[in-house]
Amino acid sequence: MAIVLEEEKRRFPLMAIIIILLVAIILGITIYYLFFVKPELMEIVFPPSLKTISDLANIKFDPQTLMENPDFSILRPYGNFTSTTLDMVGKNNPFQP
Repeated sequence: MAIVLEEEKRRFPLMAIIIILLVAIILGITIYYLFFVKPELMEIVFPPSLKTISDLANIKFDPQTLMENPDFSILRPYGNFTSTTLDMVGKNNPFQP
């Protein structure tokens, strides 16, 4: 009497194939967007009066004119903001316990 033993066919799980495909698709999309897509460039528009950086460096700011401006004076504070003094901020040595 002969005993015939057959090996079970090993099936590759369907879930493993789906996970491998998803990882490959995500990796492919990431590589495509990182290396092959050219991003849109943002245009920085300066006012025509500022043609060079040296013009920008020569701008003078006068806080008194700002405080007297009627557009600035109609602004109202929003919320409850507390001001801190320099005595209350931090320690002299931050590493000291």
